[in-house]
Amino acid sequence: MNLLQDAYRIFSAALKEHDPTHVFLLTSGGNDSIVPLHLFRNDPRVTAAVHIDTGIKVETVERHVQHVCKLFGLRDLLVYRAVDNTKADGTPDPMIYDDIIKTHGFPGPEQHRIMYAKLKQRQIERLLRDHKNARGDRIMLVTGIRKDESRRRMGTAKEVQREGGQVWVAPVVNWTGEDMATYRAQHKLPRNSVSDRLGMSGECLCGAYAKPGELERLERHYPSTANRIRRLERESNCPWGWESGPDHQWAELKRGQGTLGFTPLCTSCVARGRA
Repeated sequence: MNLLQDAYRIFSAALKEHDPTHVFLLTSGGNDSIVPLHLFRNDPRVTAAVHIDTGIKVETVERHVQHVCKLFGLRDLLVYRAVDNTKADGTPDPMIYDDIIKTHGFPGPEQHRIMYAKLKQRQIERLLRDHKNARGDRIMLVTGIRKDESRRRMGTAKEVQREGGQVWVAPVVNWTGEDMATYRAQHKLPRNSVSDRLGMSGECLCGAYAKPGELERLERHYPSTANRIRRLERESNCPWGWESGPDHQWAELKRGQGTLGFTPLCTSCVARGRA
């Protein structure tokens, strides 16, 4: 009960302080992100649920998101696709994962921020462009970020963080993994089979934090997705694979490109990589 009150407090305080014109519940389809989706599904101030299609994912993830939103009674689900990306002036600027890899090779941890910017952040910026009517408008983005996702991230997750017109809100930031599991069990929330099989939500398989053995698991459970990555390994002429990432020398040359510090939609990937 205290955790529920804490979640509602964080949500309500953010609304009061920032007075957003729109409130979006962001969901990756992972088991954590559906908890705030369920918590605030009936709040009249919620505009819609939002899912980002990175263009490199297990295809069943989006179907799971659609099923969950329908089950929760969320009539509006917006899907922002990286392949449909546009510049601020409306000029098409598609972010196509296969093309990125064929040009630059598979990313490692050093290039995670670049992949985040191309595949996710630009879609958030497009979401804001589509819904901001005035310069001072603020858009509230609700996520399932938690402090205990990784010991090395303890203390870095915040209840509310503003980035320009973006107000990122983490109502379950103080919940543990056990708390999340308990809530899901009590409310009989559907689980993402991809998370159960792969240990990750599967909505982004860019490979920045891929570890040995993950591609083999993909092949076992989602062969078409694994075959696509294997094909890219052959066609990209990249000297390293999806799981291994670039060598140290290449990473050092590219280090200066990683300028983003706030990647709220990839905390679980970073946590897996640093665990």
